[in-house]
Amino acid sequence: MRRSIYLYLFLFAALWVVFQYVYSKNYSEKMMSDLAKEQRKVERVEAVNDSLQNQLYDIRRFTLGGNDRAREYHRNDDVELSGLPERVQDALIESNLNSDNTDESKQLIPYVTPSSKPWRFNAVQLLNHRLLIAEFTNGDQWGEVILKYFVDGEVIDFEPVDGVLYIE
Repeated sequence: MRRSIYLYLFLFAALWVVFQYVYSKNYSEKMMSDLAKEQRKVERVEAVNDSLQNQLYDIRRFTLGGNDRAREYHRNDDVELSGLPERVQDALIESNLNSDNTDESKQLIPYVTPSSKPWRFNAVQLLNHRLLIAEFTNGDQWGEVILKYFVDGEVIDFEPVDGVLYIE
């Protein structure tokens, strides 16, 4: 009788060990599979992040903030770079508000508006130390213009280079 109890305990222990082995093997395989899935997700996120970083670099390349040579040019002229985009945008809007639409030599937007609504600038982006691109509209039509800008102390002057008017 004692011998059969030991036999049953031994069989129970052996079955318990086999059960634990199979369970832990399946569990570890599931964990490895989940880990591989998560690693693939991380790789995809890193690929998207790298792509976005490259796009951001390409976008910043054509801004005053991302162009080291343009910033260095303004440092040589003792122009304060902090707030320069806002100062240029304010000067552009002010020059547009102060110009009358009859004097074509002073107009920054090289198009005649067919309505009585004047052209107004919506957005301005400094490309480098001399060029900017600005979006303009009169409420019915819109376009973009490239301007040269010159900073001399507190005075900012503009000169039109080229523009495009989008027609519906």
